[in-house]
Amino acid sequence: MVGDGAGGSGGSRRDARQLPQLSLFAQGWYGYPGLNMFENMLNGDWSLNAVVGIRLAWNISAFYTQHNDLDRLRNTQRQLQVQRDVVAFNEGLRRSEQSSEMARLRKALRDDDRIVVLRRSVREAAESKHRNGVIGTTELLRAITEESAAQSARLLHRIELLKKQYE
Repeated sequence: MVGDGAGGSGGSRRDARQLPQLSLFAQGWYGYPGLNMFENMLNGDWSLNAVVGIRLAWNISAFYTQHNDLDRLRNTQRQLQVQRDVVAFNEGLRRSEQSSEMARLRKALRDDDRIVVLRRSVREAAESKHRNGVIGTTELLRAITEESAAQSARLLHRIELLKKQYE
């Protein structure tokens, strides 16, 4: 990673790819021909041979790609920030939708309460009329059924509201 370890980009610490690499090596063998091939071939001597060295390698192409790497890192950080913003926006939108749905269900419950009260008064009036012989049993059953349907709708809206509150 490029950076100073504190989340910033910049130059207080160098990229490891920009540093030179220093290494030591050693190799030894006993055999024919040795390092002096021509003399050993003429004499046929076996000899102890060794090679020791220091190798310095410095890949300077990292200096050329550093700007692109930093741009790529910044773009990745921007993409992550955009993704965070999208998630936050979607969460806010979801919460807004839920709160508006809950407000709609609360209003429906208030309306259902009024409808149930009205249906109850209609049923009570129908029972009174039925006792006095003004209406028949069919009209009375229709009033009772409409009151039951209004109560069922109220209970359904109550369950939906509880479900939304739980979510």
